[in-house]
Amino acid sequence: MCLSVGAFDDLEAIADFAEQHQIWFHVDGAHGGAVIFSEKSKYLIHGIQRSDSLIVDFHKMMMTPPLSTAIIYNAGNRKVNEFSPKAAYLWQDQLSEEWWNSAKHTLECTKPITILHTYAIMRLYGDEIYQQNVDTLFDMGKQFAEMIKAEKDMELALEPKSNIVCFRYMPEKADADEVNKKIAEKLLADGSYYVVSTMVYGKFYLRITIMNPFTDKTCLEKLIAKIKEIALEQK
Repeated sequence: MCLSVGAFDDLEAIADFAEQHQIWFHVDGAHGGAVIFSEKSKYLIHGIQRSDSLIVDFHKMMMTPPLSTAIIYNAGNRKVNEFSPKAAYLWQDQLSEEWWNSAKHTLECTKPITILHTYAIMRLYGDEIYQQNVDTLFDMGKQFAEMIKAEKDMELALEPKSNIVCFRYMPEKADADEVNKKIAEKLLADGSYYVVSTMVYGKFYLRITIMNPFTDKTCLEKLIAKIKEIALEQK
């Protein structure tokens, strides 16, 4: 997933290329990997089953506190044979898998059991809570995009595929990049909304990631109004 704009890569095409050239195929599913729980959106990661390894950040779309991350391999012996640090002073049997011993399978050696957050959520609520969360956030991203398109003085960078939306204010005469940079600075200083920025096709865009499932249309309308207010101050 391209986090700048929230776009998903063609994993089938990448898998074909990796197999043809015998390249390790790793998927960065830190943010977008959670769509596997969504019946509406999991098509976006079709081909992920062909990857050699996958990373998922549970604190991104699965409601755990940071940091909570898992690295998943398509075969258990791969993490032992290819990613185990050589440290005879820590253990005698170098090649035994010991799935419970994270020190053998990560570059960090020792690491807290962050998966317990996810385990507790799944034991209490089941998988359905993740489907509801992903669908809610993605739908809200699409709704916000429609709101931006309805504004004559705003534009989208591209149609969003997720809960990440890139957009900007379009002034009539002033330089759009400079105006939006000022908007980003003012929003950050104000503290009411957390809006970052990115470059798309060489142009400066505002970027939001809707992560709170309690975000609603009223909240987004207020954000648009705030942006307009700041933009008018630049005249």
